[in-house]
Amino acid sequence: MPRVLVVISGTDPDDSNRGPRRMRRRFLTIRQFAEQYQVSRSTIYRLLAAGKVISVKIGRSVRITEDSAVAWERGLQPPANDNG
Repeated sequence: MPRVLVVISGTDPDDSNRGPRRMRRRFLTIRQFAEQYQVSRSTIYRLLAAGKVISVKIGRSVRITEDSAVAWERGLQPPANDNG
């Protein structure tokens, strides 16, 4: 599954002698998120509206941060076991 990689160049105020450092942030499209987590577009937009996943706009496109997608997945509860 292709992912978008954005490299942001900046300087670290604590280490100004080393020059620019690079931060890596990965983003998922709505379609990629839907495919990876097997949810509908409507569900994704509800998650976004509720603040359960974080997105950024790049031009007119919406991208979901991979970190927030992983955090959302970790917060999911497994189904209750009815064997008892």
